[in-house]
Amino acid sequence: MANFDGNDLRALRISTGMSIPDLADAVGESPEVVRRYETNTNKNPNPEVMYLLCQAVGDDRDWQNWMRTEFPKSYGKVHPEPLPHTLEGAILALYSEVHDLKKLRQKAMEDGADGKIDSDRLREDLLREINDMIAAAQSAKAILEGGSIHG
Repeated sequence: MANFDGNDLRALRISTGMSIPDLADAVGESPEVVRRYETNTNKNPNPEVMYLLCQAVGDDRDWQNWMRTEFPKSYGKVHPEPLPHTLEGAILALYSEVHDLKKLRQKAMEDGADGKIDSDRLREDLLREINDMIAAAQSAKAILEGGSIHG
């Protein structure tokens, strides 16, 4: 499952050339609210605001995936969910798993550098993520080949 990280929001905002006030105006919030998201002071962003943020910074894949995993019911109200048996749904699931695997790798590298890595836990987490990624890839492959998805 993807986790909210305000550093990602900040990087996306900067990459688009937006200032905090620009982004705040785009989503109808105060600059202080956006600042709290970026500094991880607010770890539970409102899904409707996150949808607007995702639209404003132009990286729908990452932010819509975050919203879909963190707020599935609220997300469905502001953005229709692709059906899991569609190619779009299968590709989004695969993207989500690749994203989660990258985050896990990054955390493992940070923990290893700090000398506090739990190798058994890391092994379990990696195996789980890889199995989830394989299942998502198999679903996408089945759709592309015209077959059906088996859960």
